[in-house]
Amino acid sequence: MKAKIFPAFLIFFLLSASYAFSQNKYEREHRIKKSQFPQVALDFISSDLEQAKRIRYYREIDSAKVSYEAKFQKDRLKYSIEFDENGVFEDVEIEIKLVDIPNDVLAKLNAYLGKTFSKYRILKLQ
Repeated sequence: MKAKIFPAFLIFFLLSASYAFSQNKYEREHRIKKSQFPQVALDFISSDLEQAKRIRYYREIDSAKVSYEAKFQKDRLKYSIEFDENGVFEDVEIEIKLVDIPNDVLAKLNAYLGKTFSKYRILKLQ
């Protein structure tokens, strides 16, 4: 009886252990000085930062790559512009509030979420 259970248990353990460790994403973001930010990236966003507030620069270290991020506020919106380690543009994230979304779009979003999920809550729009 033990001989039949042990191989099955061993296979189950190996499959569950690989699944548990496959979802880990190690990511760390720390603040840096403007002088440590890539100059190419600074030249790219310099016109956007003229009337911006609370400008902060970050270096993000992921398990696969290093990237740089500039975060600032402009016109009541929070922006995050991401660059790779060479200063090449990757993406822009804009955090908005529910009141900034047009009413027809918000109605369609709520209808879809209400149809798809029994309970939902919107925490952050980005």
